Amino acid sequence: MMASAARVLAFSSALSFAPGIYRTDRRGVKVIEVSVISSRYSDTGNELKCNHVPMRAAVTIADLELAAHLATPPAEEVDLDGWLLRFDPLGFLRFSSIWPREATAPRNGPEEISERLDQAVEHYAQRGLAARLVLSPTAQPSGLTAELERTGWTQYVAAEVLTLAEFDDVTCEHGIVKLSSQPDDEWLQAWCRADSRVAAQQTEAHQHLSRVQLPTVYVSAGTPAIAIGRGIITSAGTAVLGMWVHPDHRRLGHAGRLLAAINRWGIEGGSPSMWLQVESTNDAARRLYRTLGFEFSYAYTGWVEPSGVTAPGC
Repeated sequence: MMASAARVLAFSSALSFAPGIYRTDRRGVKVIEVSVISSRYSDTGNELKCNHVPMRAAVTIADLELAAHLATPPAEEVDLDGWLLRFDPLGFLRFSSIWPREATAPRNGPEEISERLDQAVEHYAQRGLAARLVLSPTAQPSGLTAELERTGWTQYVAAEVLTLAEFDDVTCEHGIVKLSSQPDDEWLQAWCRADSRVAAQQTEAHQHLSRVQLPTVYVSAGTPAIAIGRGIITSAGTAVLGMWVHPDHRRLGHAGRLLAAINRWGIEGGSPSMWLQVESTNDAARRLYRTLGFEFSYAYTGWVEPSGVTAPGC
């Protein structure tokens, strides 16, 4: 084993979740092999620790919305009188859509809603993109839904945000989970298999990952990877993103093991809670997350302009 890896093992009591390979069992997650530490971790003499992100004492929907935005930064964004226009070639709804960041009526009523919506659509048209918009409890100005329906916009996806204050990994079956602060080739290949948008635009996908400025862990199971996910420490808790298990290997406990590893990594980074988003039509995933203790926090919907082409996923 390399000297740097051995040094990490020596400090395992201070940080048991350095990037590496972990074994999950009914007593927790234990390290069996450790990889080289990356720049996302700070080495301060006799202590190796993950850089912490200040946690909110009581997390609100507004906190979760902001955390989701920071965890999935777009390639470009424009502030339109309080509405945030997000542009990204990958086309994921969360970071390629209009975010109307207000829940009250504009000062000038329906006329202002209509004018601002037209301006937003023009920004997307200038970039050759269809305009899409996210509505949530804290981003739903009075009159906006009526204006969307009146002008022919279509709601094409609905999703839920689930939160978990404390994860009980006693229910997770034994297995091996690999963690790293950077995605390796196996993780990236699995991501391409999981989502056609990523496979078609791999350069843009890599650029998106590199824009995230928060502590991040990439987890996988199997060689080659048959299950992957990401954990990002935000001020609203550890975000769980990109969970995917190969269809031939589902219902075998892989998702639970990945979540257990992400949770323990987050705890070491000062983030004891987790949150994630899942499409409302994904009944299997929703059942799994509820079984593991996740609870419903709020729902949001994605809308597309009349001439737009929808993209799958939330």
